Amino acid sequence: EGGGETLATERGVPFLGRVPLAAEVRVGGDTGHPIVADDPDSPAGQAFRKLAEAVAARVSVTLLGQQNVVPLNVIK
Repeated sequence: EGGGETLATERGVPFLGRVPLAAEVRVGGDTGHPIVADDPDSPAGQAFRKLAEAVAARVSVTLLGQQNVVPLNVIK
């Protein structure tokens, strides 16, 4: 437990989040029914959504710091 966070600290990279180990995550992945679609309010579903938001935020910040990048507007 906490191995990803420890590794991120050792490597000097941001820790973006953790996802609980749950059988439903594996089953959903094997059957093509992701937990975030089938049970978005479950702890694993919420964790994946939070992780995706953290990744999107990091990508946005990284791209904004680069030159010659065409900005994208996300429409919800």
